[in-house]
Parts: sequence; C-alpha cells; structure tokens
Amino acid sequence: IRLAAIQVSGNQSGTWDPVNNPYQVVGAITVPAGQNLEILPGVEVQITGNFQITVAGTMQAIGTEADSIRFLNPLQPTLWPGLRFENETQASSLSHIYVEYATYGVRCLHSPLSITYSRMNHCEKGMELNAIGDAEPHGVTVEHCLIENCIQNGILIAQNSAAVITNNEIRYNGTGTQFRAAIQLSNQSAGGSNNPLIDGNHIHHNYKQGISAWDV
Repeated sequence: IRLAAIQVSGNQSGTWDPVNNPYQVVGAITVPAGQNLEILPGVEVQITGNFQITVAGTMQAIGTEADSIRFLNPLQPTLWPGLRFENETQASSLSHIYVEYATYGVRCLHSPLSITYSRMNHCEKGMELNAIGDAEPHGVTVEHCLIENCIQNGILIAQNSAAVITNNEIRYNGTGTQFRAAIQLSNQSAGGSNNPLIDGNHIHHNYKQGISAWDV
C-alpha cells in the first residue's frame, strides 16, 4: 500500500502504472513532440491546481470497463484546463477515461484522435474538436461516450468536417446561462466548412439546444 502519492509535472513520457496511484499533478504537464505517454487501466490522476495536460507527442490512455482511467479534481467546482491534444500528424487514443471539472474535458486542436467509451462530467465544455483553417482536417472519432452536466457544450465542433460523432449519450448540458447546445457546430473562417458525421446519438434533457449551428 502506497503511503504517499507520486507527484508529476513538466515533461512526461513512458508509462503511468496504477501501482503508483495516485498521480498528483502539481504543475503543468507536457508530453513532448516525438514521445508517448501510456496510461494503464486503473490509473488515478489528481489535478491539484490550474494545470493543463498538453499532448504535443502522443497519449495512449486505454482503460477497461472494470478499470477506467480517472482524471479527478479535488478542487471542484473550480475548473482545471483539461487535456489538450495538438500533434498534427500522429494519433492519440483514449478509451474508458473519466474527466471531471475541466474547462475542456478534451480539447483537440488539428490532431487525429480517437475517444471511445469515456465520460466527461461537470466540465465547462465536454470536448472541443477544432480544425479551423485546415483544408484537410484529421479524423476525430467520438464513440460510445457519456457527456453530461457541462456548463456550456457537450461537444463543440469548430470547423472539423472529419469528425465522426456516433452512438454517444449527451445529456443535462447547458447548465450555465448562455445558450450553448449539446452539440454545437461553429464555422469561424472565411471559406471554411463544417460537415461532421453525427449519427446514432441519444441527445436528451439538455437545458438549451440539442444541436445548433453558428455561421454554418
């Protein structure tokens, strides 16, 4: 039994193993370009301040139904920035992860990414999939996820026509005063397009719109 947490900050790569639980994030974290961080099933990550986890390299966080990977915020309801993916060529994969009380549960900027069987809870935005300015945006897959209780959007799709949003449950979002939809399409550059595939989702009991489109 561990008597003290592992404290992590700065550049991180290699493997996080649940034998070292909990991992306490005590400063901003970056997975550097050209490197990979593998997070094993059952790992618990505790965010202790306003610290973002930025993936300039790649992250493979593949939990299981019995052993999810949890990004917990002991400072709730204060938000931490969340997981940011910005590798424009190499793909990351997330499955069976849980993220709570983040500004963005997952923020994907011009990066190929797969998110499956995961839960975003009590975030400002559950996810942002952003490909503004990309003539050929990378594919992003969001499948079999539960996104709930977000202040603004469940999923904000900012000009990513390669996004595939299928078989998710998106509920109880829009808890704030602004009219932000469960899924919101936003087209923000001249000549841009925003044509994702949204299919087979259960979108219900959101406090504002279900699906909305701005400047599309």
